Amino acid sequence: MKASIKVTGSIYGPNEPAVLYAQVLNADGSPANAATVTLNLRKADGTIIIAGTNMPHIAGSNGIYQYQFTAPADIERLIADVSSVGPVAYGTEDIAIVEWAVAAGAHFEV
Repeated sequence: MKASIKVTGSIYGPNEPAVLYAQVLNADGSPANAATVTLNLRKADGTIIIAGTNMPHIAGSNGIYQYQFTAPADIERLIADVSSVGPVAYGTEDIAIVEWAVAAGAHFEV
């Protein structure tokens, strides 16, 4: 078995507060709470809009790291490209910026 990253994002409205999570596990499946986790967020055309940003560990979590940002103003799809060192692992997640998420968000409290 090898180390792994599970990346989770969501669907956001334009300019909405957003958060990405990454859970990093060691090769034995245990949480990697001391990894260095880096995020690149790309547009569909490959343009990087967040480059080489550190994702801090959530204290007391089981290897979960997060990054908070503001969703872009344009309706588009993004790809989160996440990597870690200590252990070495890679993961991705598709993120959508859609107009209807603004109205839907009014019904959900975080």
